[in-house]
Amino acid sequence: MDVLPQDDLFDGVQKKASFKQELYRLTLENIRMFKSTLNELALEYKDRHGNAKMQIPFEFRDKGDFEAELKFGGDILIFVMHTKYL
Repeated sequence: MDVLPQDDLFDGVQKKASFKQELYRLTLENIRMFKSTLNELALEYKDRHGNAKMQIPFEFRDKGDFEAELKFGGDILIFVMHTKYL
């Protein structure tokens, strides 16, 4: 049986799509772990400094599957998982 040009094309599409799906899955898993760590930091800060005379905010906000905010003092760090695959 002869190898057709489409076979190479379809194999390439399959490999690329599989790679992108695996990368998406791993990235999503890592942002979930990262958000969990940010939340733990915010809770630890509250435990250590929650009764301080001068309240300095240190807050974590989960903004959905792909976004989180960490607010401390007058600053906000925004973490976003950007992907074109959904």
